[in-house]
Amino acid sequence: MAEPLEPVDLYASTSTQGVAPSSAPQPSAPCPTGLPGAWTLEKPTTVAGRISSADYLTPTDIIVTQDGTATVAYQGAGHLARTADDPPAADDPMDPSGGRDETWLEPGDDHLAVDGSRTQTMVIREPVRFNSNTFRQFHDLVVADRPAGGSWSTAPVTAQDKEITGRVDVAVNASGAAVLVWSQNTRYRAIYRTASDAPWSGPQRIPAARAYDFDVDIDDAGRIVLAYDRPYENPPGVYAIRRSRDGRWTPSKQLSGPDTELFGMALNADGVAVVSHGPTDDGTPLGRVHTSRMTADGTWQAPVRQPHSLGLHGVSVDERGRALIGGWDRGSLRGRWSRADGTWRQSFNIAADVDDTRRWGLDPHVTANGRGDALAAWGTKTGADDLRLWARFAAAGRDWTKPQRVTPATHQPTRFDAAIGDCGHAAFAWATSGKPPQLHIRRATPSDNTGRPGQVTGR
Repeated sequence: MAEPLEPVDLYASTSTQGVAPSSAPQPSAPCPTGLPGAWTLEKPTTVAGRISSADYLTPTDIIVTQDGTATVAYQGAGHLARTADDPPAADDPMDPSGGRDETWLEPGDDHLAVDGSRTQTMVIREPVRFNSNTFRQFHDLVVADRPAGGSWSTAPVTAQDKEITGRVDVAVNASGAAVLVWSQNTRYRAIYRTASDAPWSGPQRIPAARAYDFDVDIDDAGRIVLAYDRPYENPPGVYAIRRSRDGRWTPSKQLSGPDTELFGMALNADGVAVVSHGPTDDGTPLGRVHTSRMTADGTWQAPVRQPHSLGLHGVSVDERGRALIGGWDRGSLRGRWSRADGTWRQSFNIAADVDDTRRWGLDPHVTANGRGDALAAWGTKTGADDLRLWARFAAAGRDWTKPQRVTPATHQPTRFDAAIGDCGHAAFAWATSGKPPQLHIRRATPSDNTGRPGQVTGR
């Protein structure tokens, strides 16, 4: 991979175009012929309406569909969870809850997922009661679906009256089979569905006792992988289990020992998983990161020590089983690819000599789609107050583009998220403080080496 070039401010933009709404599920969109040679940043969109003044709640999640539409989940004003699109949908911002009076998103949760027909699934929390004696808050988990170009379902599924003590995570595969997991009193609970039009199961226990943090995903065969850590239990460490299509969980596999925690997990469509984990000091990573890889048949390979904190700021696995990880190395953002067999290539610079903002909400994102197209996004600080977001892109197997400035000069981002879709379209969402605070979305459109949009063919 090429070393980074000097940053180029490409705030010059083009106009956005609308998307015709449709209430019916649509087939997977075809991808452009060949691999893109460039990405064009479109004009930013400012989401209508007020957002929460708590900057750590907005944005909380972002996804990009195969046609390039970006959807962002965020905490709106008035204690209400909302979504917004870019290009904007006619009825943005949308309410996924079916009109409930108070709904919440939490940082760290995975709220949004999308299947191969571009149908979206979302989970939100609705507080239902509070025990003043134990200071415990109980919630309903509300799950809604949204067809491509349509609105959120008006009759969401509800998992009722749950004491949620940690994360909530929803994952969906290409056919719409899905899993929703939450932690409850050091136990994990889940509901499942076998296809996009199938009903959700009732809550079921997951055999992962006294766990703390977790990450879950589902492959195209319907197998589910859950990675989790037990930093305060005996025996402590990071573990993983897999669920077969018929609902049987494997025995837990210990990936690391005491004083280590889970950093991230990725699963590809064929069932290859990569987990990043390492030691922490009172929850703060110490920079010594390992990755563990599971092959499609469920065999775990020996952990690999990674340089430069790689795996702390991004873990992805493409459809061929090649993993991409990212991490900071004393002011430089670095990445590393694996081969399809799991052996690792040399690490490389993405951004050198960066002045770290030291803001949690501006931590870098390094990610790849199933085809192997990659996106890296990071925040920088110039002087005392000038905060900026930058991005680089790489088509599968090709060098990285020049860094592009994502945020305009008038924006001082407080928190951001970024994602890349199946066909190489990317999107960024960031919040800006002010009176009032605002949420902004900006898409990046892939094109061929001449700068023209690629010709579309069947997949």
